[in-house]
Amino acid sequence: MNENSIVSNLINIYERFGFKKIKLSKFEDYNLYNNNKDFLQTEHILTFMNLNGNLKSLRPDVTLSIVKKVLKDNEKETQKIYYIEDIYKIVSNEYEEIPQVGVEIIGKLNNYSNLEIISMAIESLKSINKNYILEISNIDFISAIFDEINLEENLKIEILKNIYGKNRHDLEKLLDKNIKSEYKKYILSFIELSGNYKDILKKLKSLVINDTLQKSYDELKSLSFVFELYNNFDKILLDFSIESQLGYYNGIIFKGYIKESNDIILSGGRYDKLLNKFNSNKNAIGFAIYMDKLYEKNKTSDFIDILILYKSGDENILLNEVRKFMNKNKKVRVDIYGDNSIENYKDKYIFDKDKLIKY
Repeated sequence: MNENSIVSNLINIYERFGFKKIKLSKFEDYNLYNNNKDFLQTEHILTFMNLNGNLKSLRPDVTLSIVKKVLKDNEKETQKIYYIEDIYKIVSNEYEEIPQVGVEIIGKLNNYSNLEIISMAIESLKSINKNYILEISNIDFISAIFDEINLEENLKIEILKNIYGKNRHDLEKLLDKNIKSEYKKYILSFIELSGNYKDILKKLKSLVINDTLQKSYDELKSLSFVFELYNNFDKILLDFSIESQLGYYNGIIFKGYIKESNDIILSGGRYDKLLNKFNSNKNAIGFAIYMDKLYEKNKTSDFIDILILYKSGDENILLNEVRKFMNKNKKVRVDIYGDNSIENYKDKYIFDKDKLIKY
């Protein structure tokens, strides 16, 4: 499947769910990103001075720009939008333009919003590769345990680092010094809580010790209906080591993978806390698809059915032979015999003395 087909399929999915396209400027005020560097998790922002002497940036992130625009427009109704935009990040010590596709719901959310966005994530992954995995977590579940114990912020961060890294040894040492033994088992269990969605959900029930934990558990349990609908429990994992920024995200978070790739190609979640930093009480949830990671894995987009190497003969006859292949819906490339050519082809021919000779 080529790049255009992937994007076209994704657009079709999002529009069938009633989402509308949003278009953004490539440029933003530098302060938007400078004030939210911990959300971006990067210090590298490509900046320049405009003609008015204002510091501008090529955006390293789409979500911040969407939040700014939606809040500025001050629409009363909930916004359901999708985008096809480029971001600018450092890759191998060079700035690169990276294509990104995604969806956002900003406004008033309920449990259906979770069901809808997870359904859209599944549809997106299916359209790219039927062999996919979707990992899901709920950051509020961990946060509720922390709040129950009344942990300091720095200690939360240290504990999370060990949970995300599945570093049980260092986590135990940290907990022994700072946490009462009655709570230690709850936090340690998060390292082990990874696997089949149904199985982990059953284990999770025993950790519910307050109303906030019950709410988070119920949110995860409600997603089971989506997986029953798609009959894809074998592709869904519940994993509390999914990394997330505690200061920005809340509730459901998730990541998507496709076969034969360790790269995350889809990432999303609920991010009400980000809107709080813009003094808004609106809710938000969404996800992005990292097209650069995806295209690296979809090398079939460069696949050629027929490679013809021209050695000698009438070019008009050659063109006629090419058209015959094309009329059979074949992709055909012609190169000069002896020059370097592509390697990703099915059949190879030599055109010599007005004849095609299969190589």
